[in-house]
Amino acid sequence: MRNLILFLTRNYYLLLFLSLETFAIFLVVRNNHFQRSHFLNSSNAISGNIYETYSDITDYFSLKETNKKLADENVLLRNQLRQSYSPKSGLQVTVKDSALKQSYIYLTAKVVNNSTNRRNNYLTLNAGSNQGVKNEMAVISSEGIVGIVRDVSGNFCSVMSVLHESMRVPVTIQKFGENSILTWNGEDEWHAKMDRVPSHLHLKKGDVIVTSSYSSIFPEGIMVGTIENFKKIAGNTFYNVTVKLSTNFNRLSYVNVVNNLKKEEQTGLEKAKQHD
Repeated sequence: MRNLILFLTRNYYLLLFLSLETFAIFLVVRNNHFQRSHFLNSSNAISGNIYETYSDITDYFSLKETNKKLADENVLLRNQLRQSYSPKSGLQVTVKDSALKQSYIYLTAKVVNNSTNRRNNYLTLNAGSNQGVKNEMAVISSEGIVGIVRDVSGNFCSVMSVLHESMRVPVTIQKFGENSILTWNGEDEWHAKMDRVPSHLHLKKGDVIVTSSYSSIFPEGIMVGTIENFKKIAGNTFYNVTVKLSTNFNRLSYVNVVNNLKKEEQTGLEKAKQHD
């Protein structure tokens, strides 16, 4: 208490000046419409800038959560797509989804490790057997195909990237319905190639390449890339085609792991036919 009294005594004139100045400003703002408007506008501008800065900061630190929410929403939408369903046996497809049986289930995973500059590239995802991941499941992103699950632990899995010399993906030139096999060119993370594409097709730069129905791993119609250039093989009736991949492998964050619910049935039947 004694210190407070000493403080007030020593700063009496300063405190009196500040009090009178504040009171004078109050009177001016209260009784003058122009000054009041100017004061309020200035206050709003200052507070607006403060809120905007705060929002930018919080938005930056919430990007991880926002990306996760978007990835989860993407999975939900994919699971609701008609392409994730197939007709029930013995029923003709109409408009109602009750006539459809789900063929694919999508789940979200985060990329925790990724290589793009090796001969054989892999990714590591933070989802494993505890989350329902199994070997030979497809991995895709919002941009296109990513790879195939090769090894699984409890909470992680290793994915063979499209950027791998052993990767083979059945694809289709969308506008023609012509099927081919996509392989990595081994040169960079942006391009892959398609061999033995019939030269009677009138290909154009920018033609869309998607996954075909011949794959038991990837759903049909997933974006792969676009034709960047093509060259006819000398003395042959085929093109060698360079494909610009749609997926940016350097910026992968959240991906979808795809479970084909009918894969075992399909592959089991195909293996049985091979022994005939």
